[in-house]
Amino acid sequence: MTVAVELSMTQWKQLAFGLALLASLLFAVMALILIPRRITDERLLGTWQSDAERTIAELQANRTFNDEQLAGLRKLFGTLQITYVNNGTFTYQLTANDPAEKSRYEVIGRDSHSVVIREIASKPSELQSLGIEQSEISHIHFDSSDSYWIIPGMGTSREYFQRVR
Repeated sequence: MTVAVELSMTQWKQLAFGLALLASLLFAVMALILIPRRITDERLLGTWQSDAERTIAELQANRTFNDEQLAGLRKLFGTLQITYVNNGTFTYQLTANDPAEKSRYEVIGRDSHSVVIREIASKPSELQSLGIEQSEISHIHFDSSDSYWIIPGMGTSREYFQRVR
């Protein structure tokens, strides 16, 4: 037994509109499921400067340095500046005279005291050309709202950073 359904032009338009609305809703739900959402962490945003004083004090807690070595450490630490932006990019400058390098990052984890980011490098870092090995993943530990520390590369000591903006 077959039933013939006759629809008026208005009913056909209503049916078409309903199907288009359903398709749009289905597309929106699929987009929410399939498109990765960016996790951000407000604590990270801003400009940070390497804190030579705290970093060198940390190093001196485990080792004694002569004056020449301390002078070398003061040249090494305290010049790096990093700016994290909410759009998933960051810039860094090794010294004030160097051009700013831009890269992307994503927050892959966080807790009440730290954030873990993954750098998405578009080209090899200048730091790698200096022989400084960089991890693609960095665990940033906040010890105040304006200070954090990391253990760079394959190191065993902390490098401290102070918020400057």
